[in-house]
Amino acid sequence: LPARQQTLRNTIQWSYDLLTPDEQRLFRRLAVFVGGCRLSAAEAVCTVQGDVTMSVLDGLASLLDHSLLHQVEQAGEEPRFVMLETIREYGLECLEVSGETVRSRDAHADCYLALAEDAEPQLVGAEQGQWLQRLEQEHENLRAALGWSMQRKEAVTALRLAGALSRFWFIQGHFREGRTWLEQALALPAGEKEPVSVRRLRAKALNG
Repeated sequence: LPARQQTLRNTIQWSYDLLTPDEQRLFRRLAVFVGGCRLSAAEAVCTVQGDVTMSVLDGLASLLDHSLLHQVEQAGEEPRFVMLETIREYGLECLEVSGETVRSRDAHADCYLALAEDAEPQLVGAEQGQWLQRLEQEHENLRAALGWSMQRKEAVTALRLAGALSRFWFIQGHFREGRTWLEQALALPAGEKEPVSVRRLRAKALNG
């Protein structure tokens, strides 16, 4: 790498080495988020393996102090915790070395599947605007969750997620992207004899 990038990487590594083991776990697991996350999402994803003994909020505060994270305030909403992309890339490398990538990305996909399914019925209600804004804000994380489920060939997760998001894509005018994700989810095999529940998911995706 060019000298400037080597210096930057060494600085990030130096900051990482100063962290406690719990803070290091939190840091590398936060790297799975794209475009940042809320506290609730960080808690859901970073503690799923049951080996983080500290408060996630305290850990986030420490990462902010070490300049490995920054906080973005949002009017009337929870703040977001965001990593600069260079720092996030280093975090993903640490995650891979630790052997935690699969479980962390699975937890991330589960978290955003839950968000999409919670949002779906609200997109035809009085709080439609609020939920559309929330999904748009988390669009990069939703894309990452979809991409991971495709990579892992998790047909059920991909169909559930794409089906739940189809109305969001339609309302927001993401026609080409929505159709592409839905087609990719429908192309995933789910076994020789699909149960009725999976056939229903396929029907929903086809309708989308």
